[in-house]
Amino acid sequence: MIVRHAVSELPRYDGQPCDERGVSPCHSSLQLLCPTRAYLRQAFLDYQRGEPPRRPAVLAMTFSALDPTLAPPGKHVLFTWAQYHPYALSNGEDWDRIAEREADKIYDVVCNYAPNMRGALIDRYIQTPLEIERKLGLLKANVMHLEMSLDQMFFFRPLPELSTYRTHLPGLYLTGASTHPGGGVFGASGRNAAKVIQGDLRWRKI
Repeated sequence: MIVRHAVSELPRYDGQPCDERGVSPCHSSLQLLCPTRAYLRQAFLDYQRGEPPRRPAVLAMTFSALDPTLAPPGKHVLFTWAQYHPYALSNGEDWDRIAEREADKIYDVVCNYAPNMRGALIDRYIQTPLEIERKLGLLKANVMHLEMSLDQMFFFRPLPELSTYRTHLPGLYLTGASTHPGGGVFGASGRNAAKVIQGDLRWRKI
């Protein structure tokens, strides 16, 4: 589940120095808001039961700390990617009805670590698993297309016969989050596919 917030300031975490803009070195990376492995495990156990986590583990992303053009002057964006939220709810609840409640829980986690965020929220866009599937067409909201598990990695991703980025149709190649090594802004699967294409073109010229 993802919630994209417009906020009036960046989170200020204890022990993290900030400059005059309120920017800390930690804002240039993901901020994992999860106190213990037991806390993370409990969120996963809630997910396995088909329930939203009672206490979500949150990845906070503060891209406007690096690129001020993402928000109006003096304002910021705060994206939160929360683990773990099941697509199918087992307790009779509906994502459309509980979206605001779950988004509040995620923002509360941020506020627990950065109390200055209480009252800093301007607006937000909530992307529940159901909303992600509706708007982006990602089946069951899986942004990696396939699970990032050992049985679906390396030459099993997405299938052994497609793991070289080539398809059975000449000149048609496959890349993206469903191919090795998975999704992400770093674009490794795209680079790998480009290398394969480059090699094939060189061989054909010879």
